[in-house]
Amino acid sequence: MAADDARERSLANLSPQNSLTHGARRWLSRSLAPPCDRCIGRDRCEDFEAGSTCKIAEAYRDSIVAEINALPHIQPTDAPLVAEYAQLATCLRIIDAYLGLAGPFLPGVESGYAEMQPVFTKNRLAVSNSLTRLASELGLSPMSRARIGKDPERGPASAIAAAIRAIANEKPGDRETPMDAEFTATDEEVVGNGA
Repeated sequence: MAADDARERSLANLSPQNSLTHGARRWLSRSLAPPCDRCIGRDRCEDFEAGSTCKIAEAYRDSIVAEINALPHIQPTDAPLVAEYAQLATCLRIIDAYLGLAGPFLPGVESGYAEMQPVFTKNRLAVSNSLTRLASELGLSPMSRARIGKDPERGPASAIAAAIRAIANEKPGDRETPMDAEFTATDEEVVGNGA
């Protein structure tokens, strides 16, 4: 009889209703969005679809990739870093959504036993640190944007540096001679200080 009870409890723990999770480890290890069926916020989610994965996480990742790729200093060779940054930023959002619904502490706080959620202590801080380092590498932080602005090979200064190099490499006679033009003045009203 006790074996049957233990088996029933084990099977009940495998039920999606009893194993709600954040899905952050799945997202980081296999790049798979969290399953809707096991999401802690599925009762409140407008995009919930039984048997599906989190469309919100996938759309968020795709929007981050598009926004970063649109930046003028991002090159096609930066694609792996951009993808990793988007993956980590989405993971951070998944963890924060989970902690917002489940709370930062494991169940048992009411009885005086307070322990932080493992996803907070093990995952969130590490993901946040990695995200900060990648933001610096991609020129997304204030300090890195300032550094890129001063770098003549990347950022806004690169166009000015290219124009200066082009002018320096010109030989006399490379430019077209200015055209002489004739014009006639017409009687127009003088505006300003034209006495």
